[in-house]
Amino acid sequence: MAFMDRTVQTSFIRDLDFRTKLVWMAAIMTISLLWNAPLLQLGLFGIVLVLSLVARISGRYLTMVLGFMAPFTVFLIVMHGLFNTVQVQRLMGGAELTWLLRFPADWAVIGGRGATLEGLLYGANVALKSVTLLLVLPLVVLTTDVDEMLAGLIQMRVPYVVAFILSSTIRFFPLLFSEAQGIIDAQRLRGLAIEKMNFLKRARIYAGTAVPLILSALMKSQQLEIALYSKAFSISPQRSNYHEIKFQPRDAIVIAWGVGTLAVVLYLYMQFGIGQFTGIW
Repeated sequence: MAFMDRTVQTSFIRDLDFRTKLVWMAAIMTISLLWNAPLLQLGLFGIVLVLSLVARISGRYLTMVLGFMAPFTVFLIVMHGLFNTVQVQRLMGGAELTWLLRFPADWAVIGGRGATLEGLLYGANVALKSVTLLLVLPLVVLTTDVDEMLAGLIQMRVPYVVAFILSSTIRFFPLLFSEAQGIIDAQRLRGLAIEKMNFLKRARIYAGTAVPLILSALMKSQQLEIALYSKAFSISPQRSNYHEIKFQPRDAIVIAWGVGTLAVVLYLYMQFGIGQFTGIW
């Protein structure tokens, strides 16, 4: 299962240096974690989604992520709307909350509680923050060749053994996705109509793929270990690299843009409170 064919797809983001993408990822994650304003968080989510489409990340992957996060998003909004009144009120400087629904005081557990407009908005902010952070990582991983990633980490003075472990881990994911799809296809060929099952039965089927996947991962890791031993793998600092990456003028422009945007956001946040939770924004 391939979410992006690196041999065919190309884009402006794909052609950027790996280190440039890391700077942008760090800037976007910092802004997302900093902001508590739902509308600004929604705008940032929209920007990340557009960047994902510009980077030609598979729509199937984006749909899968958003579909997977949908129940979690609803849960966050409801829980914050019902129970997170103390923190929301503190963020608003002690202002009175707008109650949309309140349960009788004599009810167990939820007595005296209820849904507030500000709580629901804050829950929406947390949900958007979670989805945004989840979509940022593929902008780096799915648009960068693993060899370029390894070369970039080495040039950033990351220890080679750490860089090698990270790159090897990333190489494993497409194989695991492919094997998981193969297991599901094999079950379909045996007459198992997964699409016609309810959610619980389907979840049980998907959970059943965990054992063969784990065994396959262990087998591949052992094969990798044997291959490394046979090739006299070492972590000596005296190494040569087949792939060499260099900064281009566009990388300097994009990095300056990202750092400048982050600096402006931090200034506006600390000086004028733009991005803080006030109930509406």
